[in-house]
Amino acid sequence: MNGIKNVISEQQFDRVAMAAEHGQLKQRNDEFGVSFSIWLNGHMMMSSTVDENGDRHYWEHF
Repeated sequence: MNGIKNVISEQQFDRVAMAAEHGQLKQRNDEFGVSFSIWLNGHMMMSSTVDENGDRHYWEHF
């Protein structure tokens, strides 16, 4: 993974999160709220983070 990410929709993230197997969906308490990430073969594929305004953003990682 080279650190490139694209914005995705909440629906895209949710669709993959719902299909994730045990251990692939992870959560972490961050400074502004709970962040989620979806992992496959040791690589982060998608993430969901909260910014300082409380807005949630969804990302696809490459």
